[in-house]
Amino acid sequence: MLAALLIFATGPLDEIEAARAAARSLPASTIFVTTLSVPPADLPTLDVAFNLALNGATFRRKPVRLVPVPAAGNRLYRIDAEELEWPAAAVRTLLDQEPYFRPFAPDVALVRIDWLAGRLTTAETYYALLGFGKTLADLDKRIGLDRKTAANLGASHGARVVESGVALNPRAIARLGSPLGGVWTTFDAADAAKVNPFEKIDRLTFDDVDAHELFGPLPNGLMWWALANGKGELQAAAPIAVALDRRTPKAPDALKDIAKEKHSFKRVEVFAPFSCLGCHAGGLRTANDFVSSAVAGGKLDVRTADKRTANAIEDFFDAKAQADAMRLDSAHYVDAVLRITGKPSADASAALSLVRFRYDELPVTAPQAAAEVGMTAEAFEKAAKERDAEEISSTLRAMVAGSPVPRDLWEKSVYLEAAAVAGCVVKVPSKPPPLPPMRKRAKDAATGRDIEFNEAKGAWEFVR
Repeated sequence: MLAALLIFATGPLDEIEAARAAARSLPASTIFVTTLSVPPADLPTLDVAFNLALNGATFRRKPVRLVPVPAAGNRLYRIDAEELEWPAAAVRTLLDQEPYFRPFAPDVALVRIDWLAGRLTTAETYYALLGFGKTLADLDKRIGLDRKTAANLGASHGARVVESGVALNPRAIARLGSPLGGVWTTFDAADAAKVNPFEKIDRLTFDDVDAHELFGPLPNGLMWWALANGKGELQAAAPIAVALDRRTPKAPDALKDIAKEKHSFKRVEVFAPFSCLGCHAGGLRTANDFVSSAVAGGKLDVRTADKRTANAIEDFFDAKAQADAMRLDSAHYVDAVLRITGKPSADASAALSLVRFRYDELPVTAPQAAAEVGMTAEAFEKAAKERDAEEISSTLRAMVAGSPVPRDLWEKSVYLEAAAVAGCVVKVPSKPPPLPPMRKRAKDAATGRDIEFNEAKGAWEFVR
């Protein structure tokens, strides 16, 4: 009860002042995270979802937790960007995008927990914080993967999948060994003829494709996820002509049971990493692989090729090795999710889906708006109605009258109006002070070698 009273009796200014006071004795790389406006009943779900999102966006081996800020009413926490080894430029961009506290207090690194959970599972922020750069070549450098060497040493195997849960056409799959473990890559195309699973077996994978899905292990046991186009450029989403997230046209049953909301996910694109986290909640999905089964059963004659090529085909399309790798990689991931979140991987994934669904998809109602600016619904309605017509937009008036506002519109403009109604007017510096630079060197978790962050590329590189 006390936590509930504190949550709904506080507003943005209170959070800003509490963060400012705490910041005086903490490192400059501290980021404050608030549960302001989150109903107490939702906090356990949000805790699971946030732990999954936060630890999935760092190369730290040790799990990272939110640290409570004393005397802040059980609602203010902190994380350390330097401890997470997040690049300084990526952190600055993240904080500049924050819509709730940044406009009032650019000198304070303060974010909402549900907003941050969403950003940590959105490609732009996710790739930047992990230092993946812009291309597959940048990503490979970050994880220490040499694809050519791995293939030449036989540290690879794969499959040809006729039917997939997301790909609209057949696809090829390859697993390559890296210092952290197996890196899985798919080869997908909008034209089914380009990915005919029964042709060009000697090529192992396909050359002329439109998209790739990639994933591999992080040092803490979770997986990283990425999407790329046929040119090797990292992408936020896969082309809808190549793949669809078929889980999302209707809200998951868990959301209906818990929230009883009659809304659905509006988009069906495959997004990195959010869609990947949901689709692979239990780890890797079993591949319906024709080629490996045919090779193992002697139904596919590879002896007509030269000896070296025949050996490569038999080694690559090794059904047992592939099944063993999938099972072990999945078990490693599932164990890590349980250790980090305290929940089975399916439950942790559902928690993240619920948090993203509530924040991204549900429109903001007047009572929710009141809670987010630290007022009761009655007081907020009264204050808004007392404003002159010129002082308040028709959108906010419509909200107060009972018309919900989409979250993105709320973030971009209506929230600032609502905060002003609540008296949130703060004198800010004319020029926000820059964040202190964070360290640009670290130790690579896989090899122990020194790495440094290349600001121009937005990626980590080994120190030569």
